[in-house]
Amino acid sequence: MLVLGTNACAADTSSPAPSTTDHQSTPAPETTTATPPTVQTSPTDPAPTAPGWGSVALDLHAQTVFGFGVGYVPADELLGALSEHLGPVTNDTGWYVMPRLHGDDPTIDCLAEVPSRVLHWGDLSFAMFRSPFGVDGDFLWNWSVGDPPSSQATRREPHQPDQPAATGLRTAEGISVGSPTSDLDDSYGEQIRTDPGPQHPQNTDTVLEVDQDTGSALLLRTRRGTIEGIAASFAFAGVSGLDDCSTSTVTQHLATTNVILVGDSLAEQAAPYLQPFFAPNSLVRHVYAGTAPCDWLGKNLAIQTTSVVVISFSGNSLTSCMTDDAGGPLQGQDVVTRYRLDVSALIAEALYVGAKVLLVGQPVHDGAPSSNDVVTELDVMYQDLAGATHTEFVDAGAAVENPDGTFAFTLPCLQSEPRCVLAGMNVVRSDDGVHFCPGSAPVGPCQVYASGAFRFAKAIEQAVRDL
Repeated sequence: MLVLGTNACAADTSSPAPSTTDHQSTPAPETTTATPPTVQTSPTDPAPTAPGWGSVALDLHAQTVFGFGVGYVPADELLGALSEHLGPVTNDTGWYVMPRLHGDDPTIDCLAEVPSRVLHWGDLSFAMFRSPFGVDGDFLWNWSVGDPPSSQATRREPHQPDQPAATGLRTAEGISVGSPTSDLDDSYGEQIRTDPGPQHPQNTDTVLEVDQDTGSALLLRTRRGTIEGIAASFAFAGVSGLDDCSTSTVTQHLATTNVILVGDSLAEQAAPYLQPFFAPNSLVRHVYAGTAPCDWLGKNLAIQTTSVVVISFSGNSLTSCMTDDAGGPLQGQDVVTRYRLDVSALIAEALYVGAKVLLVGQPVHDGAPSSNDVVTELDVMYQDLAGATHTEFVDAGAAVENPDGTFAFTLPCLQSEPRCVLAGMNVVRSDDGVHFCPGSAPVGPCQVYASGAFRFAKAIEQAVRDL
């Protein structure tokens, strides 16, 4: 079955000034935990309760059923809303833990031990994860109506119902389970792409383009020109159905008890993707947009002998510790000089307790070559420090650049990437030419899937595992 998919900036405001990375100053840094992205939309108007509601229950353009699409939504809220339309739930698994597919091997199955819950109303079902991206909240990752294969077998339900009753849900255009696939052409035209199902040659998985805002991909299971199942999924961790995630993320155990990430806005946007990479080891986030290394000196970073400290800063000069004798912001080479002193101090703090250290190279910005002088010199400085202090360096910035090291706004999708648009390209940088969130979203944690943040995080993850 084809599945497309998927999971900077504040500081002391006493001396607000332009920054090479962030464009505003905000409160003092602190350890932060991302809040659940608002990537799910509930109905804005009360849902009708008349029998005719079923005729508009499905919206294939919005990839929703009864107004619910993938994203953060409390399971009990969804249960209550759907019960009003369809009556009591016919099967509720309750919260259960995903069983491991590979015995005692913890290095392959990245869905193992994820709390899950599946709700059924006949052949309509909703599958939920609890905190799959390291943030609090129930996450609706898949809904399905019709043919069970459309629901994805990776749910691993403890009590899956046999031959569920058909609900007959359909779109406003009349498309439902049992409709001819020719009806799709009338409603969606060139939006539709079909690929032969590898397991069942007579089947075709019809995939509508991934929704850019929600990270949802619509999948229709067809057989001999007839729709047998309709589903929408948030592609969380893989390109072939999540049966195991060895191709995309978890490849081995870390020898460490925790990974401590210290950084600015780019690290902040990458952090949600690092969290599941490092499970069951904890990711401790000391990330805040607009900060510089000096903002974290003297703080309790919870470094242990078995920690890996990841240091990722891109050249901010916004905060009071990044000012010159006249109180103005440090600029140019003065930024690099100050960073060298302060990063050296952070390294010394980590090495003193026996921890390992990884320095992270930063991506170039969109603009004239001279605008990237600080970024280039910082990367050289990080490499110099790595060689002199028995620490490691990874050029994670290269993961979001063209092969020749120039700025890239879009890049070809990775095979291991959680989500890919049909054109085979993903947006990797923000409109501001600096950050990772697609579009012109405010600086800070991304509310939608960010390919650039995923690539940056994946480069860091691999480097940490290689330590």
